[in-house]
Amino acid sequence: MSKCLLIVVMAALVVTGCDLFGDDDDKKGGSTASLGQTLVLPGGTIVDWEEDFGDAGQLFVLDDEYDLSTVIAGPVSVSASGSFGGIEVGPPTEYLLPAGWLEVFGLTVSDSNANYWILSSLTAYDLDDNYIGDVYRENEAWTVEIGWWFSDSDFRVHGVVTIDEETEDVDLNLRAGWNRVVSTLVGPDEWRIRTGSEPSGVRWEYYEDWWD
Repeated sequence: MSKCLLIVVMAALVVTGCDLFGDDDDKKGGSTASLGQTLVLPGGTIVDWEEDFGDAGQLFVLDDEYDLSTVIAGPVSVSASGSFGGIEVGPPTEYLLPAGWLEVFGLTVSDSNANYWILSSLTAYDLDDNYIGDVYRENEAWTVEIGWWFSDSDFRVHGVVTIDEETEDVDLNLRAGWNRVVSTLVGPDEWRIRTGSEPSGVRWEYYEDWWD
């Protein structure tokens, strides 16, 4: 499962210790992938929240999912049934990473002086501020995943990378501000990753803490 570009998550791990089929709207000059300086994510009922957790909780956008001192947005309340009202995310200015680092992993970057940050999931905590898992935006078949990239300027990143037998065909045309990134499973362990509009059928799904 891509979870919004494995290779880039690895890049963040190296630097800080600290996921898509879509319409190529930005290549055509469209704007459905470019979301501006404030990202407005819709609410809804989170799949598997009630079954796997079953209590009220809260959602954050964090730079480090285990560290509440790295809050970028939130908290947003979640009911015991898993419903929440959405969340707004501003620029993650203090956590931006240099785009040039992506070149180390075989990706081509049009402007190595640009900076970026990736949001692949919302982080879930209970009401006692204990980490309990993550909430992803994806379809029921787990073949489409939505992520969001913030960039401080326009740039393109593209290339084909393979890690642990998973191949990812990446071609992102990023605009300054937030961008929607859509990953689609197009074959066994093969992901196509593009900026684009959100396909139908995606919803929020909860994954409980693997280490719990």
